[in-house]
Amino acid sequence: GCDSIMICSFIPKTEELILLPNPANKEDKVMLLYNFTEEDKTGLVVEIYNTVGLKIMSIEPTRFPIELREIKTSGSYVVRIVTGTGKVLTAKLVIM
Repeated sequence: GCDSIMICSFIPKTEELILLPNPANKEDKVMLLYNFTEEDKTGLVVEIYNTVGLKIMSIEPTRFPIELREIKTSGSYVVRIVTGTGKVLTAKLVIM
């Protein structure tokens, strides 16, 4: 596992969106880790979808790395990020 110091300093070098911790508990904050450029960050939107495809949340983060604290219901979710450059990133998130 990763400790919190490692999580905060870890920015992936790949084109993959990483969610930590995953699975997460309802009280956890989930870090969305990706090597965003300044252009990516401008106008970036994070959308959360439930298992039936319903968008349950949409946020425009102002701080990076992005932290999610708003999901309080157990289940599986899809995190979808649309960057300012039009790049679309998705990852599955499980809340215990």
